[in-house]
Amino acid sequence: MNIKVKDLIVTDIAVKRLLLKSSFYEFFKFYWDVINHEPLVDNWHIKYLCDELQSVAERVFRREKKLYDLIINIPPSLSKTSIVNIFFPLWCWVNDFTLQFINISYSHQLSTAISEKCRDIMRSDKFQTYFYDIKIKEDSDTKQYFRIQKDRTIGGFRYATSTGGTIGGMHGHFIILDDPINPADSLSDVMVRNANEWLDNVIYSRKVDSEVSVVILIMQRLHENDTTGYMLSKNADKIKHICLPAEIDDKNLPKPIGLKKYYKNNLLDEKRLSREILEQKRVEMGDYAYAMQYLQTIVPK
Repeated sequence: MNIKVKDLIVTDIAVKRLLLKSSFYEFFKFYWDVINHEPLVDNWHIKYLCDELQSVAERVFRREKKLYDLIINIPPSLSKTSIVNIFFPLWCWVNDFTLQFINISYSHQLSTAISEKCRDIMRSDKFQTYFYDIKIKEDSDTKQYFRIQKDRTIGGFRYATSTGGTIGGMHGHFIILDDPINPADSLSDVMVRNANEWLDNVIYSRKVDSEVSVVILIMQRLHENDTTGYMLSKNADKIKHICLPAEIDDKNLPKPIGLKKYYKNNLLDEKRLSREILEQKRVEMGDYAYAMQYLQTIVPK
């Protein structure tokens, strides 16, 4: 039997495409280098978060009633924005190109910069090699807002805005809040309250389907009544809360508690957040900011 090289290449692409569609974690690792010059420093929390997001997304693919919204508290510099805000929409679209995303960060400039990275991956040769049928619609292609199309069929979109910004006419299957409060603003009770009121008055009315659409919040703790505290105070029974302190002890444990087994020497990530680095952060930031942002511990000012 004669097998042509072209046939082998087509088969290889089809197999790889299937793997990437079936695993968000594999997708994340595979496309990491498209927008990152430094190699990925993998750690157990990356696969854990990818798997959690995939579980949530697969219910949305089937338009099933959601089990919960998701809150993830995690220290800075652990690829949280890349996982949730850049790569996650892309992986969702290769499985269901009709999905609509509203992505929010504390500033408009930050939101659009993140959106641009998402857009750059989709445009890349590496992405188009395996997902040649998924593209950005040419006449709806900006940093803030772009639509997806598969072949010639128009699908979903990604709309980037900031806390307090306008979302007129937009509804999402996923509403992603990625650092909705600036750490500097968290020192102001008024700014924190304004962010929470905007959440109530704007965000919760922006769902495609209230039973299916999912709100995903990822941030480090900043204030006892920050977006995490506020959402938990209202609907804790309808939220899955994942909390990953940089280091743990008997009084400060991760959520869910079972994640404790993944910590090595009581550290979340020994490479990026070693004891030496954490001590440096504590000295630089002071005890209050360090406890909130790295330990995810609520302490009085």
